[in-house]
Amino acid sequence: MGAILRSACAFGANGIIVQKRHAPELHGPAGAIIAKTACGAMEHTPIAYETNLSRSIEALQEAGYFVYGLDERGENMPSPGTFPPRCVLVLGAEGDGLRHLVKEKCDVLIKLPTAGAIGSLNVSNAAAVALYSAAIAP
Repeated sequence: MGAILRSACAFGANGIIVQKRHAPELHGPAGAIIAKTACGAMEHTPIAYETNLSRSIEALQEAGYFVYGLDERGENMPSPGTFPPRCVLVLGAEGDGLRHLVKEKCDVLIKLPTAGAIGSLNVSNAAAVALYSAAIAP
C-alpha cells in the first residue's frame, strides 16, 4: 500500500479509496511500515475508507467519473494520454484480483500490455504503470 500511495502522489492522483475491512491499518506497526514505504505520500494523498466499494464506484460514476478496472483478462489499456480527465483506476488484491461485484461495476476492464513470460505485475507496479498512463496529458 505504501508503494501505491507513493505512485498515486507522484502522478497526481486526487486520492485513493480502500475497502475498510481488507486494507492495512495506517496507524500502529503496519502504518509505520506503510508510511516509510510511501516516503511522505501519506501526508499529501487523501485516503478514504469505504465499507462497500461497489457503491463507491456507483457514486463516482454518477459524479461523472469513468471507471477502469485493472484485470489481466481485460481489454488492452488505453494509450497514455487518452484517459478521460475524470477517471478512476480500480486495482484488485494480489492473486485474487478484483472481486466479482466490483468487477461488474467498472465501466471497462483493462490490462497492462506485457510481452514476457509473466503475464501480470504485482499490484503496486501495476498501479504505477496505470497511474503514469492516466496522468500523461493528451
